[in-house]
Amino acid sequence: MKVYRNLRTTSAPLMEGQRLESVYVMLAQDAYVDKARKNKTVDLWHTRLRHINYHKLKVMMQKSIVKGLPELEIYNNIVCMGCQYGKAHQLPYEESTFKDKEPLELVHSNVF
Repeated sequence: MKVYRNLRTTSAPLMEGQRLESVYVMLAQDAYVDKARKNKTVDLWHTRLRHINYHKLKVMMQKSIVKGLPELEIYNNIVCMGCQYGKAHQLPYEESTFKDKEPLELVHSNVF
């Protein structure tokens, strides 16, 4: 997989990745770490790394797991609103009165 700027495939790609089963994998430094290393807020890195647990983010910094991840000061009392919304429960939906008349008239799916 290759990523280009402005859909110009004649230039060198910004990033390249390999397919591993059903997922495309790119090196973190190729993807965005080198391009974003000037931003040194822990909340920004927490968000960039898909809302990783702050303790795990601290371990990643200590063990230098992600190349280019800056040393950040992490406090124990940090609360991320996105994480809180993600953990919130939703009331069940009302029971549907729709009855399909033929196969595949109504399809439910989960987009990964």
